[in-house]
Amino acid sequence: MKKILDDPQIQLKKVFEVRWLSFHSAVDSLRRTMVSVMATLEADAAEGDPSASGLLKTMRSYNFICLTNLLSDVLGIITKLSKLFQREVLDFSVIQPSICNSIEALLQLKDHDGLHLSTCKQEICDNMYHNQPIENSLAQQRTFASAKNQFVQAV
Repeated sequence: MKKILDDPQIQLKKVFEVRWLSFHSAVDSLRRTMVSVMATLEADAAEGDPSASGLLKTMRSYNFICLTNLLSDVLGIITKLSKLFQREVLDFSVIQPSICNSIEALLQLKDHDGLHLSTCKQEICDNMYHNQPIENSLAQQRTFASAKNQFVQAV
């Protein structure tokens, strides 16, 4: 399906609870292959798979698509900072500015969409996302905006 839809040829990743950085990898791979995953679920749902049908319904919502892209933006910032702490030799003169820069980047996400979320919102048009029909309403957009602000503030 990825080849047919010209999506990146990457594998979906597993999330490992003890390795929280795997969350970024998992979310980012889903973000990058979301259209292929939806198309695959659509084919499976058409064959009568109730799990595929339920997952497809969830994925075909404004909130799910935007949340996935928001998480990709947020986890990208956190992953970069985390990798700094994982270096064999830590340069303590770099740590404080990096923490401050990460906090500032996260706070900017409250008022300005990150790269992935901004791109995603541009790709949603007339209740469609890359030729996939989605559920999109003003109520969902408001719910997402509120959740986005709460989530970024909590992070």
